[in-house]
Amino acid sequence: MLPKKMKKKSHLPIKETPEELKNLLKTVKNKEQLEKIQALYWLQTEQFFTVVDIAQALGKNRSTIHRWFNEYSQKGLEFWLNKPKKTSGRKAIISENIQKKLLKKFLEKDKKINYKEIQLWLEKTYGIKVSYSVVYKTVKTLLPHH
Repeated sequence: MLPKKMKKKSHLPIKETPEELKNLLKTVKNKEQLEKIQALYWLQTEQFFTVVDIAQALGKNRSTIHRWFNEYSQKGLEFWLNKPKKTSGRKAIISENIQKKLLKKFLEKDKKINYKEIQLWLEKTYGIKVSYSVVYKTVKTLLPHH
């Protein structure tokens, strides 16, 4: 009988220490970034040795892990952490410029936000007729703690 095919051990040079990676795992909120850092941490701490094992543990395809590791070896961890978020491709109804003006006019005060008032202001000032929910979501995006 032939021996079972051996899994190839990953030889990815990881610059960060296990402690640095562990600290990042505690602070990073983005799921994809977390998974990528987790994969590095597992390799660095020798909890897993192969791309196949890491892929199985994360529920990903091994080609995804290979792509992540290639990206890491070429661009480093900073690239992952500073990578711009993907957008849906749809243009915002309320432009960034108008959002800034909205922030100045309504949201920098420490008063209760009146979404209806913002909705009417957008229509009167800029001719932008949007639903209450669009105003609400826009404000929540601009001020997530409000």
